[in-house]
Amino acid sequence: MKTRPRFSKGMAAGALLAPLPLALLVLSTIPSAGCFDRSCEDTFVERPAGSGRLLDRDTWESNPIDAEWIDYGPRRTIFFRWPEFGGRRPDLLLPYISSSPTPLSPTNGDTFTLAGGDLATFTNVTADGVFVRNNTCAQYYLRLVASSARSDSSVQDAGNDTSVQDANVQDAGASDASDAGP
Repeated sequence: MKTRPRFSKGMAAGALLAPLPLALLVLSTIPSAGCFDRSCEDTFVERPAGSGRLLDRDTWESNPIDAEWIDYGPRRTIFFRWPEFGGRRPDLLLPYISSSPTPLSPTNGDTFTLAGGDLATFTNVTADGVFVRNNTCAQYYLRLVASSARSDSSVQDAGNDTSVQDANVQDAGASDASDAGP
């Protein structure tokens, strides 16, 4: 005797696909890390000229490392001005971020790191300033360090450094060889 299946192949496929719209509806209501609320809208902040300081004549910082860092919220662009550079454009930009406004506080124990990718994108790097953008939906705090070529236009050439003298095997005297041991 031949038995027949209760469902045909077409019915089985339909039974498997029937819950799919309901599953998609339920999954779409689960909160995700994306930017879906008003807390992740674009914001712009312009730091006033003189709000940073020179560490030395060629290095500028937005704020001291052991002070409170700058609020660097989700999708925020900050324009930094650096008149202290005297019309020079920086050659190196180092954006440090932390999840704490005071990462070096002994009570917080928080850390900081260099930002990369969408955590710190730079535009319009000029002698006047730079735009730095947090293109994520995460809250951080920022400290920006910028370095420029020497203000006196002098660069020490390693080829002219005479502080290290060349030494070769022939320079060693016969008496030095006896100190080498057995």
